[in-house]
Amino acid sequence: MYMDEKTFELSAEPMEHGVQIDDLIAPTIQILNLKGYRTAWCCSGHVREGFDSAYIQFEFAGITPEELPSGWIWEEDGHMLYQYESCSPDELSREIEEVMDTLSKWADSLPSTY
Repeated sequence: MYMDEKTFELSAEPMEHGVQIDDLIAPTIQILNLKGYRTAWCCSGHVREGFDSAYIQFEFAGITPEELPSGWIWEEDGHMLYQYESCSPDELSREIEEVMDTLSKWADSLPSTY
């Protein structure tokens, strides 16, 4: 998935000012940016590569959500992190989908910073 850095529009096709984002976290990243919580980079986790955590790095340390969804923590360098617990690829895949769904609902509930 690609997101335009200026309009935050999502597209399956590459775009001139687009950045590539994991499909499962892209809608959440779009919501956060539209509400003023500018992100720098993110990852939803990857079953095939065995990447067992998700994260969102915010662009401006001063504008970050105060409350995080369950299981997410703030790291010292200003990003939020979720460490998956599942061991098998099938379980990890299900856990990633569940965590991304919860994350999207959380982003929807945040107030706009504007």
